[in-house]
Amino acid sequence: MLALIALSACDQTPKQHRAFVPGKDTIPVILVAGQSNAVGQGSGQLPAVDGVSWMGISGSVYKGIGISFGQTYLKKTGRSEVIIAMCAVGGTSIAKWKPGGELFNQCTNLYQTIQHKNPRAQMAGILFWQGEADKPGTPWAQNFIAMIRAFRASFGAEIPVIFAQIDQYGLPIDPETAYIQAQQASVYYPSTTMVKTSDVQTYASDHIHITAPGLKIVGKRMAKAYFRTIDE
Repeated sequence: MLALIALSACDQTPKQHRAFVPGKDTIPVILVAGQSNAVGQGSGQLPAVDGVSWMGISGSVYKGIGISFGQTYLKKTGRSEVIIAMCAVGGTSIAKWKPGGELFNQCTNLYQTIQHKNPRAQMAGILFWQGEADKPGTPWAQNFIAMIRAFRASFGAEIPVIFAQIDQYGLPIDPETAYIQAQQASVYYPSTTMVKTSDVQTYASDHIHITAPGLKIVGKRMAKAYFRTIDE
């Protein structure tokens, strides 16, 4: 069993291995997985960004963290194009992301479709945001690490993984959320970094889904964590 070590730092990245970075002649692909906040549910369509191509399992819709991540990625790397592969699905538990399951396979199939359309496309990173659908007692961290291992085996490299910790902006944290937060904070795995979202505003109507300005913040935060991860 993999050891899980709780850290007190806001963002955490182990330093055992060096994360994979795609070659200069490739078109990087960033996979976005998880549930509704990863999808950008409720955020409305965001403006397209030059150089950020979008492909998704439910059609081509510009939403969520992929837009601001992609924009930051292009500025930082000087590349002219990045592909955001959206395969997140709202309301899904961590168990539904198990290796070999429907959602996992949808992500890997989407990547294969992207590569078929453009052979220069190469997986460069995974953004994951999920946890609101899970209950106390769920082995979230164990399942999450199993998913990372399977994705990396499928993609043939130690792809950087950046994931967001769930939160409840402006409300006392309930026991279910606190349990998943603790599970997420315990993840300590190579080339994997957690970012916090406790200061990012949600819609007042549900206190769960992040507003459009908040999604931009989280996307940029994930991009910052991504570059710190690959530089370790």
